[in-house]
Amino acid sequence: MTAARDVCALCAPGVASGFALAGVPTRVAMSRSEAEVLLDSLMKDPSIAVVLVQESLIDEPRIAALGSTRVAPLLVAFPAPAVSGAQTAESYVAEILRRSIGYRVRLGA
Repeated sequence: MTAARDVCALCAPGVASGFALAGVPTRVAMSRSEAEVLLDSLMKDPSIAVVLVQESLIDEPRIAALGSTRVAPLLVAFPAPAVSGAQTAESYVAEILRRSIGYRVRLGA
């Protein structure tokens, strides 16, 4: 029997609360340099299957390099929430989906 493999989120303090409420273990980074150190340790942890990393904490070339050279854990970058007054929560979620799957999704009825 193999050990369970987990998901872990690496993000800024304000974002970590949302993941924690959803039951996702988090590692909080206050700076890019701290995020680099935490990411290195997460990528070496055999119990971690997926690392969700806030894209503003890690340079995009680093994410691409790790993602292309490793099979596990899977590295998934996500944008930090940035809902402005002109943008509704629905349009924000639709934009995240568009970026993730490559086309627009209509939310609602």
